[in-house]
Amino acid sequence: MGAANPVINSEVQAWSDEEVVGRVLAGETALFEILMRRHNQRIYRIVRGMLDNEAKRKTSCRMRTFARTNIGGSSRAARHS
Repeated sequence: MGAANPVINSEVQAWSDEEVVGRVLAGETALFEILMRRHNQRIYRIVRGMLDNEAKRKTSCRMRTFARTNIGGSSRAARHS
């Protein structure tokens, strides 16, 4: 099993999404941050197009942040619970 908080260096950044997803599913959940950073704007645009008002978009963005901090294994989630 990989490290809980791997250093996200240029080598790791060069991995394909498929490689990152495989490693996240294998337990290296801190790598989820890479996917969130790579696709942040696309995720926001899709959510914005799907939701009909600003309040729902803000809630959805909060949920995305919550998912990122929890799936990514961040200690930030524990501090805010």
